[in-house]
Amino acid sequence: MANSSMVIETEGVCKVNLKIENFSYQNVELLVMKDLCSDVLIGHDILDRHSSVEIGFDGNRPPLTICSLAVAQVPPVSLFSNLNPDCRTLVTKSSHHTVEDNIFMALKIQKLLLEEVIETNNSPWRAQAFLIR
Repeated sequence: MANSSMVIETEGVCKVNLKIENFSYQNVELLVMKDLCSDVLIGHDILDRHSSVEIGFDGNRPPLTICSLAVAQVPPVSLFSNLNPDCRTLVTKSSHHTVEDNIFMALKIQKLLLEEVIETNNSPWRAQAFLIR
């Protein structure tokens, strides 16, 4: 974007394996944005891995070397945009469920995982689950 006042919000995130020329990049996080003038913007997380980047043109003058580029300020997707900024976390004791409830929840979780409604997470944080039938 030529003007720093032009801002675009990210709409989502996806992880991909990229191959650019002879270089491979595993599990690269791409931010999804609407109405870009290019299919993909290569960020500093990839460019910083290289000593330089060459962009070839058909001009007849000698190469032009640019030592620095402005960093694009891409804000992360807000996970909780619907929450009031002053909200605080609540601490609750773990619920104790019956064996029947645990089986029911395990089946529901498997179904949601298979349908890709949810995904596995290894976060040390937990969210209290409430069972409503």
